[in-house]
Amino acid sequence: MLNLKNAFFVDEIKSFFQADQKPVGDTLFDLLQSFRIVTLCRKAAIHKLDGYSASELITVMRLFPFFLLSTVRSYVLRGYTFTLAQKDSFFRLLNNETIHWRRFLLLVACRGRDLVPSSESSPTCGVLDDTLLEKT
Repeated sequence: MLNLKNAFFVDEIKSFFQADQKPVGDTLFDLLQSFRIVTLCRKAAIHKLDGYSASELITVMRLFPFFLLSTVRSYVLRGYTFTLAQKDSFFRLLNNETIHWRRFLLLVACRGRDLVPSSESSPTCGVLDDTLLEKT
């Protein structure tokens, strides 16, 4: 059963969205760029011999959650054109058995950890929970 008691309680993040600073889109773009996917692909030995670069395809796939996309198929069916690459380029990259995806994800996680300040007085992460269920 859904609990709608605190469904619209946004006081914790209201200041972030109402601040007269950069727009939220620019903030997210800066955050995504700070991961330096090109460098992480190089460290994980992810490369393609021809066509679109692996880092470009991975960068496009990192944008999927922000556009409510969960798969490459949904990206193609909705008609988004973040890149000129077609669905086969994405599928070939994702199905390439020479790519060590665990190593790449570990490098992404380590980079994310390095981006967070190590101050113990401030929170170390922010969670946007969109569920309507009561927190336990």
